[in-house]
Amino acid sequence: MQDMADLEADKIVTLELDVSSDKSVASAMESIISKCGRIDILVNNVGIGSTGPLAELSLDAIKKAYEINTLGQLRMVQQVVPYMASQHGGSIVNIGSVVGKVPTLWAGSYCASKAAVHAMSNTLRVELRPFGINVVLVVPGAI
Repeated sequence: MQDMADLEADKIVTLELDVSSDKSVASAMESIISKCGRIDILVNNVGIGSTGPLAELSLDAIKKAYEINTLGQLRMVQQVVPYMASQHGGSIVNIGSVVGKVPTLWAGSYCASKAAVHAMSNTLRVELRPFGINVVLVVPGAI
């Protein structure tokens, strides 16, 4: 929480957000719109790992990775799109991973969930272009 206090000291507004909760995401969006009147960019930089061989990981661990890494990003997109479409513009930046294209051992659920982010982003790019919404996929390596 100290990092958040440091941001606030730099006059950066922070708000609590749980990407696995429809209610939390909707509340955050309502707060942003009520304070700013619009939203121009979403940077979907969310991800959790689950280490272990994919054939042995619990389905609960795999579901959690998908819930956060993939559905969490989509949940955010679904909340911002109506506002961006009404503005006839905006940008959505989804953070994928190089392992979404070149999977690594012991990280199968993370790799698969990020591959789904890649496919989702490519689909959204085509679907949202007519509304003036740009969709960008960032594919970083090890960080």
